Amino acid sequence: MSDAKKTVMKMIEESQNAIRAYRNKHGRHSDYHNIIVDFINDVEKIANTQEALVDFHTALTAAGSKMNDSFTKIDKNVFIDIDWNLVDEGQPEAWKNLKVDRINITWSDHFVEKTGKNKNETVDVAHLFIEGYF
Repeated sequence: MSDAKKTVMKMIEESQNAIRAYRNKHGRHSDYHNIIVDFINDVEKIANTQEALVDFHTALTAAGSKMNDSFTKIDKNVFIDIDWNLVDEGQPEAWKNLKVDRINITWSDHFVEKTGKNKNETVDVAHLFIEGYF
């Protein structure tokens, strides 16, 4: 094989790998754990930057909507429930220490049938640390 052909074949392979990587990251069945990690990072950023409770609630609602929109791109009938860990509950400005404990996902029957996933899934933040998402 000539050098020019090898170069072209290498360029094609690199292009294919880049396309695969993009599809894996942004595709319909992309790793939804990244969506959760983004939400957790958003919550931490919001808790550290917002000075007023009303601003915190507004930003938290927007972050939750963003996560929900991302999940509905995977399964339009998914249900997401968030378990919170509020360390200083009852204290003034306790909301600044709000942390996500786990995300409970209930996939739609149609999605479960098509993918073979479990209907109910819990993603624990500690699990994400262990798996190297952070």
